[in-house]
Amino acid sequence: MRQQLDQPSISSLAHTADWEIQHDSLQKVTFLGSGQFGNVWQGVWNNTTDVAIKELSGGMYHM
Repeated sequence: MRQQLDQPSISSLAHTADWEIQHDSLQKVTFLGSGQFGNVWQGVWNNTTDVAIKELSGGMYHM
């Protein structure tokens, strides 16, 4: 059973979430563009699968 929080918890949004893949399994190939929240790259995951890599801007990590 999950604990109910009175307010959002930074630890609940941590970069070590169960669904997140290891950063070293990604290879950036081509820069596609940038926007308000960061950059987007064409990349490869595990040397087998083409993916889009969304990279948040540094300011997005601070609240």
